[in-house]
Amino acid sequence: FGFIGFDEVCCMASRSRNPRYAMPRAIAGTLLGAALLSTLAQLALAGLVATSSDDDDDDDGTSFEQAFHRKGWNWAKYIAQIGEVALLPLVVLLSFMPQPELMAALGRDGLVSPRFAALGGANGDVYVFGCLACGAALTATSLVVPFDVLWNMINLGVLIGFNLSNAALISTRLGNAGACVDPHASAILARFALAYAPLAAYLAWKGAAADLVDGRDLTALNALAIALALIALLAALIALRALARTLAKSRPAALAPDDRPPDPTDHQDRHPSATFRVPAVPWVPGAAIFLNFLLMAQYDWIDHAYLLALYAAAYAAFFCAKRSHLSSAAKSSREPSLEVGHSPSLDDPLLLDDPPARDPP
Repeated sequence: FGFIGFDEVCCMASRSRNPRYAMPRAIAGTLLGAALLSTLAQLALAGLVATSSDDDDDDDGTSFEQAFHRKGWNWAKYIAQIGEVALLPLVVLLSFMPQPELMAALGRDGLVSPRFAALGGANGDVYVFGCLACGAALTATSLVVPFDVLWNMINLGVLIGFNLSNAALISTRLGNAGACVDPHASAILARFALAYAPLAAYLAWKGAAADLVDGRDLTALNALAIALALIALLAALIALRALARTLAKSRPAALAPDDRPPDPTDHQDRHPSATFRVPAVPWVPGAAIFLNFLLMAQYDWIDHAYLLALYAAAYAAFFCAKRSHLSSAAKSSREPSLEVGHSPSLDDPLLLDDPPARDPP
């Protein structure tokens, strides 16, 4: 959850005065800050719990408040509680800020009502309808849905978002920002990201690793799951290798369409068979996709069902909005043109509506 801050930076890019300068620095700063602070906090909590009393058998959901209470540091417990209460509204506000921006982009694309893309306010730079609609929906959700359900759905959704980002990174990096696209590239990437990687991760965790962590003995069924996980992992590695090698074969034909001379300082011109400019791509994004699926596998199936239900509702809303947008566009295209010189034919169905006569030009 702490790492979605860099995603919010991307969502707010349109508000930046100089995004080319600010965006890379903002993303790097949020990533490093989230990683450093989160790692230090978890390390401190782990060390505190390890030295606390073992009289309390409740080891689930250990927090700083619980750890301070076990140590008898009630003053520290109260400080942590006050800090959490004071920071939660700020976290909620920061989490809400990019939502109207996202809905405005969807509104401009016709995936939701175009009202989300309408600007208003005193200066005409606020998505008023988007703020009100998103705020009302999020408030109603928080009042009805238990926090534990929301928390797990958020974590699963963030991991899915990371996988989408890594898949998009591989797709974008293909031979000079997608210029070199093999006909089979999308199919290979889809098989890896939607079949091989999730199968390997879920079979590995659900089939064996979870039982090992819980101290249960492995059975023949666990052994079968491990074998299938290894087969799926091997297929994932083969898919990544095929992705890189297959696209590299077609790279020379996708060089600059303007027939510019090779640039000796350009890595892609010096090595025209290289599919990716950045080293270890697609291997590092592919490993990240697998690890994200491995983290997702550690959640209960009921949490997956909740998230799938949310996605189904979202896709249904997008589908209805898209159909409405297309219908409105088709209706607008059938309206008579007011341009000078427009003379509809006798077969024009608009003539059946007896449109009013217009003055000659």
